[in-house]
Amino acid sequence: MCAHWIIHLHIYVSPLSSLPSNLFRYISKDRFDRVLRYWSRGPIGCEDTLSDNPWAEVNWVIDGHNEKRRKEFRAGSRLTPDESMVTWTGSAGPGGIPHLSFIKRKPKPLGAEFKSVCDGSTGICMFLETQEGKVRMARKMFCDTYPATTATTVRMLKKMGCSEKGLPADKKLRRRITADSWFASRKTVRALEDCLGVNFTGPIKTATRGFPVQAMRWTLATMERGEHCVFKEEGKDLWAIGWVDVHFKLYITTHGHSAPGTPALKKRQRADGRNYKIQVPRPEVIAEYQAEMGWVDRHNRFRQAMLGLQDTWLTKRWQTRIQLEIFAIALVDSFLLARKFMPKWRGQPDTEGVFWKFVRKLIPQLTSAPRSSHTDHTGHR
Repeated sequence: MCAHWIIHLHIYVSPLSSLPSNLFRYISKDRFDRVLRYWSRGPIGCEDTLSDNPWAEVNWVIDGHNEKRRKEFRAGSRLTPDESMVTWTGSAGPGGIPHLSFIKRKPKPLGAEFKSVCDGSTGICMFLETQEGKVRMARKMFCDTYPATTATTVRMLKKMGCSEKGLPADKKLRRRITADSWFASRKTVRALEDCLGVNFTGPIKTATRGFPVQAMRWTLATMERGEHCVFKEEGKDLWAIGWVDVHFKLYITTHGHSAPGTPALKKRQRADGRNYKIQVPRPEVIAEYQAEMGWVDRHNRFRQAMLGLQDTWLTKRWQTRIQLEIFAIALVDSFLLARKFMPKWRGQPDTEGVFWKFVRKLIPQLTSAPRSSHTDHTGHR
């Protein structure tokens, strides 16, 4: 069936390229449309569970993605959770998508929201969790123990098998979680250490409970740009770091160093309109955070801005929209893995031209005849 998805992708998306001669060898476009229509309803038995789980028609695809990633890949030592959007502007509620999210800061702000985790060594998407609405999310694991943001962070990493609690020292990867302010709080840091034995770094903006925000503000007010201060919780490996940029920034971490790191490059403009850059000193732990924080955003750029199935492969079924985006995630992952491990693609830049060059190479390979001795029956698969 993967080849059938690629056939449809080639029809709707592939830019300015000739169709391969064997494009419709395995299935016609009309038949594929009918398969896609029925496939959007999920496996047999889904209709019996819709009253209890309105997401059942897509959960099997998402769970399959997560299970395959956990089975075939081992999460590395650097992980980044963040939000991802699946664009949907159709109906919501009864007869439509069960829950519609709106995040104003996102390039595609309206649709289904996912919390996703990307691996820092390859950039691939290792885990997805659908945000099903406030009531249904409150019934999830750890929500009876921790606040919603903390529960989401711990739950995703636990399902990924990232716990290092109780492992011998030579088996630990000393995993470092790098996340934005939605995930970052003192409770999240303590929960990750107590439940999973992993480290965390993130900026503190609104979740200031138990964080010395007022003391750090007074201290940073007397400092120049590029300077920083460090507070440590007594008796625990937990640090608060404040850094003065244009505005002061606060971070919480359980690992890293406060020694000088790679300076931050800030763009400025001369009076004649020409741009130049200045170097702003920053501690090593903040330099590492800012280098690792963008893996999910990078993945979303390939999927939404470059591949853009939400703009070219239109559908009236929200189930199909989500299924297509899971397929797009797998396609982007294959590109990122090729750039990591295949000599031909290693070192290529993150440009749209390189991405589409890979897609155009991949499509004919997936639509070619399967290697089988029963060649007379391949056309009926």
